[in-house]
Amino acid sequence: MAGRSTRSIFFRKRPSEGAQAVLEVRQRLQRHCWRKILIALIDTSQPTLLSPARISLFWNSAQFDAFACNGPVWIKLHARNWKSAKRRITADAGKDVYVEKPMGNVLEEAKAARDAVLQNKVIVQVGTQHRSEPYQIAAHDLVQTGVLGDVTKVEMVWNYHGPRWRGRPETELIREEDTDWRKFLLNKPYRPFDPQVYCEFRLYKEFSSGIPDQWMSHGIDLVHWFMNDSFPKSAVAHGGVFAWHDGRENADTFQALLEYPKGFLVSYSTSFGNDAPGFTRYMGKNATLVNFGGEGSPRYQLVEEKGTHEDNPDIDRNRASKYVLLPGETRLPPMGIDDLTLGHIANWFECIRSRQQPHCTVREGFAHSVACMMATEAYWSGRKQYWDTSTETFSDRGPAA
Repeated sequence: MAGRSTRSIFFRKRPSEGAQAVLEVRQRLQRHCWRKILIALIDTSQPTLLSPARISLFWNSAQFDAFACNGPVWIKLHARNWKSAKRRITADAGKDVYVEKPMGNVLEEAKAARDAVLQNKVIVQVGTQHRSEPYQIAAHDLVQTGVLGDVTKVEMVWNYHGPRWRGRPETELIREEDTDWRKFLLNKPYRPFDPQVYCEFRLYKEFSSGIPDQWMSHGIDLVHWFMNDSFPKSAVAHGGVFAWHDGRENADTFQALLEYPKGFLVSYSTSFGNDAPGFTRYMGKNATLVNFGGEGSPRYQLVEEKGTHEDNPDIDRNRASKYVLLPGETRLPPMGIDDLTLGHIANWFECIRSRQQPHCTVREGFAHSVACMMATEAYWSGRKQYWDTSTETFSDRGPAA
């Protein structure tokens, strides 16, 4: 569900077998167990089933309370016929939603989706799942105590060595007659069938921004949560295709700098040409919170800010430090975590029942989408982007002096 499952899944009302039976989504899909879960296959990999009649059938079915899908599909459902969105994703239809990250990569579509959710009071969980993981929660709570002092910079470096998102074997096998290409394009301008675009859409700028959409969205969402500051004032970005000259449009090497209203700078960087160790650092005047590893790593260490390397090259030995551990834990957590954790899905189910807001609401999903869209626009335009809070738009025109 979190990050790799693109299938759209509908959950039957109030499963008699309890929440655990519903949470074992992946295992049930693999075993083709249909008693409590029905696969709708509204999915970018199965666009032949994206007919309006089929979508309407599931949206309006009284059998289902909730709908889970990936972000692009959800936004495209809105973009396809926005006038009917109120009917398709409303409290009247009784449909709560788990939507993958990023919540959107077209600003007006993301705003429209957010507004529909808020108007109709449905429960939406956006799939930046690290908000529901125990070590991330512990690190977040530590930051809220003020132990870091004034944070002026957040540095994030996540790397990978390989032609990410290129080379799916289906690309060599699929033919246009196996698809409904026009339904795959939905509201995008028509282009001739391209199996690489179809199977590896994250590499093509009309469908995805690549690194910002897929990776930065996770990191910047944690920054927003930890720092309690949701929309950047401005963003610049640079990068290019430096490692893998395989026809991809989106960068394989990318860096963005974002300034936030509270007065700190976020540096995000990814290279697909070198797997140097990843890290994240929240740099305060009193202490630094270091996250060792790439996306989702549970290993955090708090390091005292004392002295300078200029005065003492070995100052690190004199700085007190401690790892962030859960109550009762004595062993260090790993430096990575897979996408199969169930906490975020569990939180969504709890909120479906309680009608409380989940860990990553549509507001937070909209905020991380804005940050990624600003960085993407800055990259492609070569111009600094500024967020206008009054109009909820961004452009390369800075605030009036």
